[in-house]
Amino acid sequence: MSGDHDQFRFGEDGELEEPDDNDGDEVQTNDFGEEMPYWQTAGGFRRDVIVSALQSAIRRSDDEVASFCAFELVRSGPGYETQMWNRLALICVEDLVAGNEAIEHVLRYEDLAKNRWEDSEWQRRLCAIAAALVAARARSSRATTHYQQFKREVIANLPEDRWTLRTSDLDAWRREVVKA
Repeated sequence: MSGDHDQFRFGEDGELEEPDDNDGDEVQTNDFGEEMPYWQTAGGFRRDVIVSALQSAIRRSDDEVASFCAFELVRSGPGYETQMWNRLALICVEDLVAGNEAIEHVLRYEDLAKNRWEDSEWQRRLCAIAAALVAARARSSRATTHYQQFKREVIANLPEDRWTLRTSDLDAWRREVVKA
């Protein structure tokens, strides 16, 4: 989504208002000189695929792909850049080992990029690449995924009334997860 004008909003009276496509902004074009729809990056890639590739690359510690995805999102425009910074912060919380300092570095690079340089300046793009590299080089963890699986498989199956979760229940579940 390329800004505040591309989604429905509730107005002052509580009624749903349609997005205003005639906001007077300059038409953004991709690298091929074609009008760029909100779902496409400047390089002609699908935005959702690039965002997904960014997260996958960080999980796999693939710093080359992570840095390319960050660069592609940042150079595609402010809305894309905002999505990239938000996703990088989320990745640091969800997919990296707790206690590492990656989130602090990512937030610092975001602050530098947004408060020191204009949208089109190369230093801003460099900050995004550096933040993606920090995240890709941090130790990954699947703890959040395991916790979600635990909630689905163990907590959801406990009786609603006066249940007790025993160590033996946890150990049995852990053995199943480790086998998988």
